[in-house]
Amino acid sequence: MLDGDTYRRHVEAAGTALADAAEGHLADPVPSCPDFTVETLVKHAATFCQWVAAILDEGGLAVAPNEVGEGEPIALHRKEHASLVEALDTVDFDHDCWSWGSDQHARFWFRRAAHELAVHCWDVQNAVGAPSPIDPALAFDGVDEFAREFSPIHPIFGPGAAAKLGVDGESIHLHATDTDGELLIACRGDSWDVTNEHAKGTVAARGRAEDLYLFAWGRAPVSTLEVLGDASILDRWAEHVHI
Repeated sequence: MLDGDTYRRHVEAAGTALADAAEGHLADPVPSCPDFTVETLVKHAATFCQWVAAILDEGGLAVAPNEVGEGEPIALHRKEHASLVEALDTVDFDHDCWSWGSDQHARFWFRRAAHELAVHCWDVQNAVGAPSPIDPALAFDGVDEFAREFSPIHPIFGPGAAAKLGVDGESIHLHATDTDGELLIACRGDSWDVTNEHAKGTVAARGRAEDLYLFAWGRAPVSTLEVLGDASILDRWAEHVHI
């Protein structure tokens, strides 16, 4: 996990860059999110910013997400994004806080916001032109977050999702080549254990942290990585473990 100031800086930068990229392109399709146009993705990001800011402003209590109101989508996003950045400026990183994940502290939302906006900034930039590079340390932290928080036992994947990988007793090793970052994902039936270590996995994938990040989030094919071992595990990952 990174520190609060670093997450806050990435939240501010990615949310601003997302809005800037969307200007003049609201009707464009988003290839990496087939159900979205740039406009609907901007509204989605604005709704996310509003929701997280509300959670933090309420002292860490659970708050139901609500769609942002009527108005020009980019202006709405900029408004809600600014409110989120302000909330991150005022809440303590280690404050007790509700979350849907394993970490019941405000830092869960610092991290989640940084990656939500980084990925969707990439989506919009990729839809309208060339995406900006993603900071390697942030990118590998996002791989770690995905492996730990968006696991096959989380309801988002549905019951039995881990079994679809067919990897009970096997393991996946992910290794970033441009920053310090290694993960071992050891699969145990319908769950998996994640550790930060160098170890031999049933399959290993090496590459830039950004490529590992985009693969984990279903934005890039496994062909962007160097794969050693049973590559079919990563093929099944690409099919079943994404949002």
